[in-house]
Amino acid sequence: MKKTISNMEKKENITIIIPKGATTDVENGLVYLTELLTNEIFDGESQGGGLGGEYGYGVRYENDTFMMHPFCWCYEGDCKWCYGGEPNFIYKPTNTRIWWYKWIGRGQEQKGKLPKDWLEKCVKSVAKLNQ
Repeated sequence: MKKTISNMEKKENITIIIPKGATTDVENGLVYLTELLTNEIFDGESQGGGLGGEYGYGVRYENDTFMMHPFCWCYEGDCKWCYGGEPNFIYKPTNTRIWWYKWIGRGQEQKGKLPKDWLEKCVKSVAKLNQ
């Protein structure tokens, strides 16, 4: 097709649809915690990324304050996350449990309440390990 001024000036609207990422304080806190763990525990080495963002999936980590595990699709018969319904995040002081589908914030469900300082306590529990 030969380009002319008339067809080059024609404007078309394009709609780009991207997946919803973390939007709530809890979701953003989990993403922040993932970034912290990636940098402090995994020496900045990416633990996965994609549509959920560089830090939007969680990482495998556990201490006395919390446990985090990314969504799993290994489909091994004994996997507690694929078949056992284990949560992706547990805040141990209140036994609050959070599940998500593939990335933090997607289809997220929570059982129990998090105190206002949950993220601060999680961050401090990681910082203690590096002293």
